[in-house]
Amino acid sequence: MANRTNSFPLRVVLIAGVIVIVFGIMLVSINRLGRPAEPPAVADDLAPDEGPTTEPAPLLPAADTVTPIMTLQLFVADSSGRQLVTRIQRVDEPQTPAAQVATALEQLAAAFGSPMPPDVVIREIWVANGVAYLDFTQDLPTQLDGGSRAELMFVYGIVGTLTSSVAAVGSVQFLVEGQPVDTLTGHTDLSVPVEPLSDWSF
Repeated sequence: MANRTNSFPLRVVLIAGVIVIVFGIMLVSINRLGRPAEPPAVADDLAPDEGPTTEPAPLLPAADTVTPIMTLQLFVADSSGRQLVTRIQRVDEPQTPAAQVATALEQLAAAFGSPMPPDVVIREIWVANGVAYLDFTQDLPTQLDGGSRAELMFVYGIVGTLTSSVAAVGSVQFLVEGQPVDTLTGHTDLSVPVEPLSDWSF
């Protein structure tokens, strides 16, 4: 009987311990169930070294841009000064027909044997309906002091160069101070747009 009596307090302690443990587990469970779920972290909350794990797709390599080349046929005087011959030159092609005309004339003026006077000034250039309009200053007629051949070489050197080099140009209209002229020195009809010749000897 003594042994049974001594074991009773031990049982009571064990039962009480189990009850305390169970009660504690219930409290923890109830606490977790009542707590609101934490929202997922947004990008701004991430540390600098905790960014997205997926790397951005690499950019496609830029396509190489090739500048179009413009082939010029410059009509210049030959060694005798009596005939126009062509010199081929290649330059970067401007985007607009008017800019192409300007480029062709700049190259023609700088070429050896150019029929253009060295100080000639073109006030304005435009292209419309296949015609290149060139507006010169009033000094142009006095700059052509070589007689009829100088006027013919000047006019047809420009016409040949532009109609052969610029696809949008089929003829050239010469203007002085914005006005049409019948002629420059009395030897070439400029009252209408001038078209290229079949024979370039003068």
